[in-house]
Amino acid sequence: MRPPELRGEVISLRYFSKDHVIKHHTWMKDLKLRELTATDELSLDEEYSVQKKWSEDPKLLAFVILFNEKLNEVSEDDALIGDVHVSINDEMEAEINLMIAEEWARRKGCASEVVKLLEKYLPTLNVKTLIVKIDADNHPSIHLFTKRLGFSIQSFSEFMYLRLLRCHNFVISNKSFFATKKMPIAKLADDENCSELTQQLNKLQGSGWKRQADRDALFKSFKFKDFNTAFGFMTRVALLADKMDHHPEWFNVYNRVDVTLSTHECGGISRRDIKMGLFIESIV
Repeated sequence: MRPPELRGEVISLRYFSKDHVIKHHTWMKDLKLRELTATDELSLDEEYSVQKKWSEDPKLLAFVILFNEKLNEVSEDDALIGDVHVSINDEMEAEINLMIAEEWARRKGCASEVVKLLEKYLPTLNVKTLIVKIDADNHPSIHLFTKRLGFSIQSFSEFMYLRLLRCHNFVISNKSFFATKKMPIAKLADDENCSELTQQLNKLQGSGWKRQADRDALFKSFKFKDFNTAFGFMTRVALLADKMDHHPEWFNVYNRVDVTLSTHECGGISRRDIKMGLFIESIV
């Protein structure tokens, strides 16, 4: 299935079709651009083969980047300024490979807007985390992603490091690092799986969970046989909380544990609270 067109204020993203291969191939003849992107030059036939592979795999997305101002004045081909490829793994992490090929289009906010458009679109595919891999000597890109776009460094290597990416056979060498950014957490009503989550919420409410009147949160009070049982319950919940990086609010007196579930990032109930509530019900 072809991804939709994503339009921003400065740039637009369109499906990378076979009609765009020749333009990309022309860009990659530039030695300086290949050095900046650590890319091997491919034959035109190889470029077409790569484009076909990306078009057939639902976990691989490819877009061309168009400069809106030129798009309104010239042909699509003349408005092309670069491309972006996204590969999604089984953990629903999306690795972004972004290239602004036209030198005149750099430092105009184009790369930032590409990432922001993807941040809005990729959660509809259940993507949880964005990953970008950058050569450690590419200081402008490091500054862009860590200072302006809110990515954090996940790992860093000072050794010779080679990795063959599925995006046009990009080869990254020398020092490199990964930067990640978690996708925004949506309130229940804004979640793409709202209908399914609402059914699960109804199941929790049928088990005694109450929605609080003064805030968007779930509450339930549990009473156990003794303190040791109550503490064991809290320990099991704590293990999941650390794994999810999502922690409940709770209050304990002897054998009673009051639990409140809400997601601070979105200011209300989210899928994280539903998941934790269902887990809690499975262990009591």
